[in-house]
Amino acid sequence: MLEVLAYLFEELYGTEYPDTAQLARKLDVAGFADEDIREALQWMEESKSLGCDQLWSESARSAGVRVLHPQELERMSVEAVSLLYALIQSGVLDAIEREQLLERVMREPDGEVSLERMQLLVLMLVWRKQDQLSNLWVEEILFGREDATLH
Repeated sequence: MLEVLAYLFEELYGTEYPDTAQLARKLDVAGFADEDIREALQWMEESKSLGCDQLWSESARSAGVRVLHPQELERMSVEAVSLLYALIQSGVLDAIEREQLLERVMREPDGEVSLERMQLLVLMLVWRKQDQLSNLWVEEILFGREDATLH
């Protein structure tokens, strides 16, 4: 599925997304497998609803320190927690996006959220921001090395 998302990122960067049927046809013509297309389209729909219409309290907007609750820590692998902290410290995620991400992590089906799943969840948040820092992160996840370090 990441190959499909990489293709979409390259093709649709800075433009409005076509409707789902058009997008599915475009991906099919590009030669992607039906299952990968289905997963990518499901991911796109899920990313649209991730925190977009929610109102966040003024406390979420503050610049204070956020300590993860033990239940939040239990839900994420060590690598996923490290990624979360790196993204916050680098400015890719602001306080509101951090809270949206943590809310989403807690809604994940039972089990530990892996690094790969955390990357997809973060990708959902920053996909549409289209600022330079977020775009660099998206490119790193979609096109970069597995062992790359986020600076």
